[in-house]
Amino acid sequence: MILVASVMHTGTLFTIKRILPDYDVEQVHFTDKHINRMIDRVKGCKHVIIPLRHPARCLEAFKRRSKEYSYFTEQWDNMLNMSGDMSPYYIHIDDIDRRDDDIKRLCVRTGGDIDWTPSIHAGMKTHTYDLEITDDMVKEIPKRYIDFYEADKYEQ
Repeated sequence: MILVASVMHTGTLFTIKRILPDYDVEQVHFTDKHINRMIDRVKGCKHVIIPLRHPARCLEAFKRRSKEYSYFTEQWDNMLNMSGDMSPYYIHIDDIDRRDDDIKRLCVRTGGDIDWTPSIHAGMKTHTYDLEITDDMVKEIPKRYIDFYEADKYEQ
């Protein structure tokens, strides 16, 4: 089984339906309500994948759905606090080039457990891939979230 552990609106459904449609996948969000369930699922899965979307784009999606800012920060904080213990694979959903590179690395690192066909899937776009990130949007985002998003996860 593959666990997709995610912050809401970071590309969870895109990951499950477009990247992993042929795999046994379970999904859990980094909400306080689901933390214990997530810990249990990590123990029983073969791979953990965390989709990432720029925090400003993610917050914009929260706002469009009238979700509280505290719910946004709860999930990002939980992800930052827990992800290191999960040995996850990260996929930058909203950056097409980076996403495709992340997936190619994922295929190699899983030893072929996950297969990706770039000719079919490369260049797929998410709902907010072209949403311009403004200075005003970034002002609302804790710097640690942006630093986490921008860091090269495969060089750590």
